[in-house]
Amino acid sequence: MSDPVVPRKYSLGVGVALKVSQTSGASVNVDALSLFQALPDQGARLTDCGRIALIDHHLTLAERDDRRAVELRRLALLERWTGLLGPTQREHVTSHCEQVSDAARTLAEAMGLTDDQLERARIAGLLHDIGKCVIPEAILASRFPLSERQWAVMSCHAELGARIAARLGADAETVEGVRHHHTWYDDESVQNVTPIARIVCVADALVTMTSTRSYRIARSNEDALVELRRCARRQFDPAVVQCVGAVLMRRTWRRPLAA
Repeated sequence: MSDPVVPRKYSLGVGVALKVSQTSGASVNVDALSLFQALPDQGARLTDCGRIALIDHHLTLAERDDRRAVELRRLALLERWTGLLGPTQREHVTSHCEQVSDAARTLAEAMGLTDDQLERARIAGLLHDIGKCVIPEAILASRFPLSERQWAVMSCHAELGARIAARLGADAETVEGVRHHHTWYDDESVQNVTPIARIVCVADALVTMTSTRSYRIARSNEDALVELRRCARRQFDPAVVQCVGAVLMRRTWRRPLAA
């Protein structure tokens, strides 16, 4: 099965003004849960109400610890989330994000960005999918193409991730890198998408294509590069894609992305 393509109309997420229903009887602080009001599927909101409340509580604890850097806050948060996340949710917010972080920093370095920008690319990659902690496990682990309704839920993860990144103390450019990591290169409706977002977008696609998922086996680096080039100037920044080719030729990834 080929890789699923995120429908363009969902690349920026959906409305974030929906209210979280309290009809489940769970004890929920609606103001605190404003971070998670982007879930458009009422059933998903009700099913995950208690779990989301705990996730938000742990975020509040992370916010209060001013002594920790963003990366350490993330690690503490993931530790608190033990038992709250399904296996696919955990894989997306841990190992996948770590691989994208590595790839994003490598690409930023190949593009000649400053040390500060290298660090922003690394942290944005590390946090880019953290919003998937809220997306139901059944959607993330699906072996079948997602329905339009499921895509609407899935598409919220970038906005959710940006809000979580901000609460963890990431700077504005890093937060925007998380928010727009699925924004298409030729989407003229979004202004001033940062280079960090463009880099994370390509790094995420590269790592995803070269990783085995529930719906297909991993592609080779070479096949992934062909696909990135095919979609350059439309979905991906051509300058970043060009760097992927150069990096793969030099074999300067810190870890192989595909066997």
